Amino acid sequence: MIGLLKKDMAIVSCNARVYVVVIAFGILYSLFTAKSGVPSNFFSVYLIMVLSFAGIGTISYDDMGGGMGFLLTLPVKKSTYVKEKYLFCMLCAFAGWVVSAAVGVILYRGELGAMLSGDESFFLSTLMFVAAAGILIALMIPLRLRFGSENSRVIILGICAAAAAFLFAAMRLLSYISIDGVDVLLWLQGLSGVQLLTAFLVFLILEFLVSYFCSLRIMRKKEF
Repeated sequence: MIGLLKKDMAIVSCNARVYVVVIAFGILYSLFTAKSGVPSNFFSVYLIMVLSFAGIGTISYDDMGGGMGFLLTLPVKKSTYVKEKYLFCMLCAFAGWVVSAAVGVILYRGELGAMLSGDESFFLSTLMFVAAAGILIALMIPLRLRFGSENSRVIILGICAAAAAFLFAAMRLLSYISIDGVDVLLWLQGLSGVQLLTAFLVFLILEFLVSYFCSLRIMRKKEF
């Protein structure tokens, strides 16, 4: 697995200049949009998502030119390959959080107490973005393995549209049974940051288990 991690890090490092530009843009954005001296969460969201998609994109590089078939002729099991993809993508997401947190501490070290305290603290809210990125990663990896890069994007758009339709139908159903959807949203907003992060992590663990076995099944059925 270490060899696979090194391979993927080499692939991602080919676009190192892009990430330097992203970090520079995030620093400038944080400086101009910070409220009360505390950095904006946008930079963290942006960097976490960019690096997460960079990790997912390594699957496309593996498929290019019959690379996957060659890769599996090496002493690499399909199960090891699947595990490494989940691990590497989550490491990419966490690296985005570390970089954005380090930038926040350096630029706003005088407001470190405000960044750490409260249910909506900078570090707690950005950790939820890492969990949200993990949920997206667990959804994307089996789709990429099964349908490839282009088709998986179309499917993701379809899933997003279906999710929006489901939420709309759920709100209508709640109003039909005399439950105000606004009250439900207010209840969700009333949850503490720790409670929301715990809920995200529980859902992420369950989704990862299902996603991993789906990805493993896909890899075992594919012929290269």
